[in-house]
Amino acid sequence: MLVERDENERAAELLGQILERQLSPARRDDFASELADLLWKQGRTEEARKLWAELALRHPSEPSRRLAKAKLDASRHLPAGDPVLGYLIDPSASAGWLLRLRESAEQQPGWGLPWYLLGRALYNRGEYELAQRYLQKSLELGLLDVEARAEAMRLQVICLFHLGHWRRAAVRLAAMSMYPGRLADPAWAADWFELLEFAQRQPSCAPRTPPGRKFPDSGR
Repeated sequence: MLVERDENERAAELLGQILERQLSPARRDDFASELADLLWKQGRTEEARKLWAELALRHPSEPSRRLAKAKLDASRHLPAGDPVLGYLIDPSASAGWLLRLRESAEQQPGWGLPWYLLGRALYNRGEYELAQRYLQKSLELGLLDVEARAEAMRLQVICLFHLGHWRRAAVRLAAMSMYPGRLADPAWAADWFELLEFAQRQPSCAPRTPPGRKFPDSGR
């Protein structure tokens, strides 16, 4: 533990020095994100939160903004050692981590973020039934960030598609499209409306792979 703490302190000092240089905005934000995580691990909570709050507002990448907002939200709810925040800082899709996330989610009634993270992790593992169930629970409990809500609904559409629930997927997509420019990218939604309409008309011919156009994804 002492060795790890010393390494974190040296890394934080180095990142602080790097941030004093002339950097592009994107590079600066990437280094600032790493620094915030290290500061949190060192127990410098207010400094970490300050950086996450800044990144949540200014980072040019939607997935990076979404991640910063999730870390900020988790840091206000949880102690430093909680699995939810640990997963956000050092993500893992291992069964052990998912179990710890589930336990933490059950200990935080009324908070949607842990269920969103679980749903997202299970989606990445191809566990579409459980993933869409947990994503729905996160939406019912409430996600503060509109970008996280948008991604949860996008992932639900894709999960329902993979499960062959095309009508339910279309209903979810229609709900997203009531908020143009906020929850559904118009081109992405158009691709999916066309696919789901075809699948409902001709189930035996429905494709088993989603449309080619990708939605924004953070990789976490």
